[in-house]
Amino acid sequence: MGATERPGVTVAELGDSANSPRFAGARQIASIVLGLTFFILGISTLVVLAGVAGYIARDNEIERLDRQLTALTTEVGENNGVVETATGRVVALSEENQQLSASLDASNNLSQNLASRLATVESAVQSTTDLKTSLKGLIEERNQLRDDLSELNGTFAAQTVRFDELKTVESFGPIGNPLLFDETTDAWVTQPVCTGSMESTIGCEDLLVVYRPTVTNLDVGDIIIFQRPSPNCQGFVNGSFLLHRITRVVSSNSGGLEFETKGDHNPSRDPCRTPVSSVTGKVLAVVQNSRLLG
Repeated sequence: MGATERPGVTVAELGDSANSPRFAGARQIASIVLGLTFFILGISTLVVLAGVAGYIARDNEIERLDRQLTALTTEVGENNGVVETATGRVVALSEENQQLSASLDASNNLSQNLASRLATVESAVQSTTDLKTSLKGLIEERNQLRDDLSELNGTFAAQTVRFDELKTVESFGPIGNPLLFDETTDAWVTQPVCTGSMESTIGCEDLLVVYRPTVTNLDVGDIIIFQRPSPNCQGFVNGSFLLHRITRVVSSNSGGLEFETKGDHNPSRDPCRTPVSSVTGKVLAVVQNSRLLG
């Protein structure tokens, strides 16, 4: 079958045909479509470029944030190390505080113990001081007693010498008749008149060692033997001898001495004063039941 022949068209004809009104609308449409296409392509390109730029910016921001996160992570790690170190230090300080508290308690206990021991020592020191004071007083008292003993020894020696001169009497005469120990002395042994006025200092069964005193040997408290002071003295038997204690020493109207006397068992003193001239003896010792006291 043979090919269909088309009528030939020249370029000029085509150009002329393109400028023909028939193709003008097509060209306008094509221009619009082409413009829209380029516009859309521009917009798309801008969008793509904007997206790429945003992506790049976001990627950079992500990288920046990653770097910050890494730095923060490192810092947090370092801070964690610091926190752990601080925590360990806090724990160590807490343990040290507990140890210090225990040491403080021990110190307080030791302080209290030392205070108690100090008080004990102070009390002991005070007691020692008191003992020293007491010891000093005792030493002084001992020295005084030694002096007194020495004096008494001297007095005793003198009295011993005095009594060595006396002679022992084996028998006694009638009541009221004195018997001398020694003719050179005025000491004798006698029995009291049993009136009961000197009970219980002197009893009826006792013996008396008596001597003749001088005025200087007589004082309050001495037991003396004396005669009835005067005929006008009421209450005494005329010419009798009495054995009473001196209670007071007074001056007489004549300038001498007189004694107020009283029996130890009597409720009141004797009615008359006794002048020195009426005193015949002073009791030196009492032999109870005919035995020496002590």
